[in-house]
Amino acid sequence: MQSEFSLLKEVINRKVLRFALLSIAGMIIIIFAVMYFFKEPPPEPELYTITKQDLEITFIESGKIQPVRSKEIAVQSLTSGLIILSREETQIVYLIPEGTFAQPGDTLVKLDVSNLLTQRETLVEELNTEVQSYEDLLENQKLEERKDERKLDNINYELESKRLEVQLAEYSSDNTQKQKQLQLEIALLDSIDKVTEIAGQRVERKLKLYQAELRVTNAEKKLSALDDQIASFTIIAENPALVVYAQNYDTGQKYEVGDKLDYLFYPLLQLPDLSSIYAILHVNDIDRSKAWIGQEGRLRLEAYPDTVFTGKVNDLTISSSSTPDIFMPVSQNTNVKTFTVRFLLDGTDKRMRPGMKASVELIVERLEDVLAVPLTSVFEYGAKPCVYVADGDELRLREVELGKRNSVMVVIENGLEEGDKILKQPLNYAGAKLGEYEELRRREEGIAILDEHFKAIEELGIQYDYDKFREEEEKKAKQAASPDTTKKLRIIKY
Repeated sequence: MQSEFSLLKEVINRKVLRFALLSIAGMIIIIFAVMYFFKEPPPEPELYTITKQDLEITFIESGKIQPVRSKEIAVQSLTSGLIILSREETQIVYLIPEGTFAQPGDTLVKLDVSNLLTQRETLVEELNTEVQSYEDLLENQKLEERKDERKLDNINYELESKRLEVQLAEYSSDNTQKQKQLQLEIALLDSIDKVTEIAGQRVERKLKLYQAELRVTNAEKKLSALDDQIASFTIIAENPALVVYAQNYDTGQKYEVGDKLDYLFYPLLQLPDLSSIYAILHVNDIDRSKAWIGQEGRLRLEAYPDTVFTGKVNDLTISSSSTPDIFMPVSQNTNVKTFTVRFLLDGTDKRMRPGMKASVELIVERLEDVLAVPLTSVFEYGAKPCVYVADGDELRLREVELGKRNSVMVVIENGLEEGDKILKQPLNYAGAKLGEYEELRRREEGIAILDEHFKAIEELGIQYDYDKFREEEEKKAKQAASPDTTKKLRIIKY
């Protein structure tokens, strides 16, 4: 009985296993069927219809934006008065928040003036003392002047009396006349001495008055200089500008409220005026003919690439210089001959900050009514530029002759006609990207130059191992080469 039960159990297990396997197989078939019947069809190739159009020939250069005008607030400019303060007396008590777009009349910085105000009280007292001394001296001199006037009147009276006595002695004896005449002459000499003495006293009084007046003037100048210094410790914005803090050389951080200042030429604030902005470009010497004053262009900020600003070249250097490439890592930097171009923007934007990276597209030439295709549609097949042309339901390979180009489009000089439709994006195995053969030749020329260079070094007896560097350059050159271009391109139908 037990054996029959075991046999029955085994039969049931086999049926269950068979059913499970059949179920799994059915599910797999259903999944593949759904994937086959409901899968998305391959995308239709995107075509570009060739039409005549206007085209701008441009070249793009990287640079950094800078304000045309920028004011620097330095510690020295705050302490140019006659009063010399100690370090402890120049403490920052207020700073406008960094990044603020200050307007004319806004307070930028306030320094502690408590010690200055104490000094001002002392100077005011000194000035009042000198003014009082001057006024007292002036009153005294007025009294002395009145006394001198009386003295002069007495001298004149005495002289007139002596002259009258001489006249009255006209009918007297000769001795009397001579005596009266002698007395007159003695009176005249005596009057001369007295008048000279009075004149000398007047000069002395004027000198003392001038010295007192000069002390008053000096006291006023000191007070005025201190008032100017007190006023300079509150800095007011004169023009619209962005507020940028400078670095405190004592702390290594940006200035903040509570910091004390040295009497050096260290900047405290930078105030770039962002109402007028230009981009500084370092253009390679080989592109000198592509830039000129008045040239129009477009600028895009690296941080906001979708916003386009227009402008013109307003300045460029006459001579080139060997300038490190500021956009290359230090380890890869080499000196290149460049000339500086300043691209002035027609407008500005509050998002702009000095030092922002930007790309400037300078317009070299405007072409009218030309056949042009996207650069993405052109590739190199056997080192010759080609495109795929739509011919009914087929794509056919066709060589083309290229003309001038910009960063997006290239002029077709020969090989296509208006109305032709081409594949906008070539097939993956179509050939090398446009320009790779030029890059390969450029690298080969560079390697040849390096060989000549190191050969000259070896002839000079200088030992230098450059094999590793040369191998890397050759590897890059091989990678730049196109795939097997001898392979025949097949016709694609869709």
